[in-house]
Amino acid sequence: MSRHGDLAKAGRRELEEQRRCVGSWGVRTIIRTAIIISTTALAIVQVQSLVSDYMSFPTNTLYLVEEKSSIPSPAITICPKYSISRSRMAALNLTESDFSDKAAIIGEGASRLGLPQAEFFDLVRLELLQLLHTTYYWNDLGGKWSQRTFYSWDVSEFYECFTLTVPVPRNTGPGGCNENCIILEFKNLLSYRNRDRPNAEVYIHEAEEPYSELPVFGAVQILIHNDSTTEIFLTPELMEFQDKSSAPCTRDSNHSYIKCVEECFFGEALLDPDVECVVTILLPPWKNWTTEKPECGTENQWSFLEMGLYEKRDEYLGKCGGCKKRCTATEYAIVGKPTPSCGTNSGSLMFSFPSKKVGTFQEQPAMSLLALLSNIGGILGLCLGISLLNIYDLFEDASIALYNRVSKKYST
Repeated sequence: MSRHGDLAKAGRRELEEQRRCVGSWGVRTIIRTAIIISTTALAIVQVQSLVSDYMSFPTNTLYLVEEKSSIPSPAITICPKYSISRSRMAALNLTESDFSDKAAIIGEGASRLGLPQAEFFDLVRLELLQLLHTTYYWNDLGGKWSQRTFYSWDVSEFYECFTLTVPVPRNTGPGGCNENCIILEFKNLLSYRNRDRPNAEVYIHEAEEPYSELPVFGAVQILIHNDSTTEIFLTPELMEFQDKSSAPCTRDSNHSYIKCVEECFFGEALLDPDVECVVTILLPPWKNWTTEKPECGTENQWSFLEMGLYEKRDEYLGKCGGCKKRCTATEYAIVGKPTPSCGTNSGSLMFSFPSKKVGTFQEQPAMSLLALLSNIGGILGLCLGISLLNIYDLFEDASIALYNRVSKKYST
C-alpha cells in the first residue's frame, strides 16, 4: 500500500509541477504577446505621424546675406492721381475756371461734351512727356514706358499710371544720388482733387508684378509733391518659398500672380450677365480681349464701373483663388529722406541701392524624403528587433516546454 501511495503522491506532484510550468509559460506568453502587439501599434502610430508631417510639408526658414554687385532693375510706377493735362483741356476750349467745383471736372466736362466719363478722361489725360522732365537717361538704358488707365472705387474717378521697366541691372553700393533720378513736371498738371499741392504717387516693385487697383498689389507708396526733392535708399530682399499644398507657388519665372488675378477678375466681369457693357480702356492691356458686350455709353457706364468693378469685386476675386504666386520674389525695403526745395515747379525722386549686401529668406523643407525613409527605417528596426526577441523567447519557451513534456512522458 505504501508503494502505491508514494507513486500517487509523485504523480500528483508531477501534475502540479506541469500545471505550474504551463501556467508560468502562459503568463509569459501573454506578456510577450502584449509587448509585440503594443510595439507594433506604437510603430504604426509613429510611422503614420511621420508620414502625416511629411505630407503637410513642414519648412524651416534660412536667412542668408550675400554681396551682390548688381541686382535686376525694379519697375517704377508713377500715378499722378486725379490729375489731367492743362494743354489738352485747353484744346477742348475748357479751363478750370469753367467749373464751379474742381472735383467735378471729369463728370461735368463729359456731360458738356455728351461723352461717357471714360472717353472724356482719355481726351484730357496726361501724356508721359507732359509729366516727365526728360526720358533720355532711361532710354539709353533700354528702358520702356507703358501707360494704363485705372478707376478708383474709393472716389469714383479715373486716373493714369506710367510704368518704367529697365532690362539693365542696377549697381549696388555707394554712388551718387543722381545715378537714378526721375524729375516730374507739375506745370502742365491740373489736379482737381489735390489743388493746393499737386502730387504723384510712386511705387517701386518687381517688373513681373505690375501695379494694380486690385487689393493684390502691395508695394510701398511714395508720395512726390510739387517743389520737393525726395531721396530714398532701397534694400532688396529675395524671398524663396517652397511649393506646398497650404501655400502653392510656381517656379515659372515668367509667371505673374497679379496678371493672373487681373485676367481672371476682368474675365468674370465680362461673363457676368448683370454687367451690360464694358469700359475698354480699363481692361489689362497685355491681353487681347474679345467680348460681345458693347462699349459703355453715357447712360449705362455705371453698369461696368459700379456693378462690375465695385459691387461684385469680392465675388469676382473669390473665383480667382487658383492663381499662384511665384516661389521666388523680391521685396524692397525703402528708407526715405525728404529734402524740400523751393520754386522749381517740379518734383524729384532720386533712389539708389547703398548696400551690396542682399538678404535672402530661403524656405527649405524641414524633412526630406530620405530623412523620412531613414526615420521610418529606424522605428521599424527598433520595433522589429523587440518583436523578434520576444518571438524568439516564445519559440524557445514553447520548445523547452514541449521537450520537457515529451521527455517526462517517455521516461515514465
